[in-house]
Amino acid sequence: MSRLDRAAAGAITRDWAGAFTGFAVWKPLQLLRRLGPVLQGIALDRSSSGDDYLPYAHVHALTQEFPGISLTLAAPLRRRGVAQRIMVADHEREFGSAVEDLRAQSPLSLGDAPTVGQLLGSYREYIAEAQRTGLPSGMAELEDLTLIPAALDLPDAVADGLSFASEIAGGWSRPPPGWADPDGWLAHLRVSAADPDGLRATAVAEIHRHKLTRVPLAWPGVLELP
Repeated sequence: MSRLDRAAAGAITRDWAGAFTGFAVWKPLQLLRRLGPVLQGIALDRSSSGDDYLPYAHVHALTQEFPGISLTLAAPLRRRGVAQRIMVADHEREFGSAVEDLRAQSPLSLGDAPTVGQLLGSYREYIAEAQRTGLPSGMAELEDLTLIPAALDLPDAVADGLSFASEIAGGWSRPPPGWADPDGWLAHLRVSAADPDGLRATAVAEIHRHKLTRVPLAWPGVLELP
């Protein structure tokens, strides 16, 4: 293999799926499992040239409508601090070490399913890092941090998320995109978090819209489909 054509993409995807047996192939180069209202994934990002790919660990919250599956909390494979792309021609030689490196580097376990606390903790760490510029970075992640526990009926975690969002928004030097000021965005977030049934309904609708019904559920009993 030298280029990531259809046959190579299928073979490489099968290799990664065999290494992470708790995940299922959703599409070529994309593995997923579901944590209630959240997807946890491994994406193999194809370069424009088709000569190489970059493995990512990531999540995607289903609590809001979105046209695709996002690379939220994106954690690319790194070596010596730099994102490490894998040449298709070197896949067989590099694959084993790449799997172990991504497994070790991912902020969330790619083996045993992470807990709710670990998931929300990863969001908080990512958001805290994103605030260094003083701009409204991490806005979507702040929404996830609040709406995920709302969908799971965890009121204490919802309150913590809203408090954290208010604290972070107070340091923004400009309003968040689409809002006149942070207060309007925060008010909207509070209203959304107060509707857990609506959030769960959105998650189920997103599962069907994105054809995710066969993605394995790693948290048994949490937002199971009928």
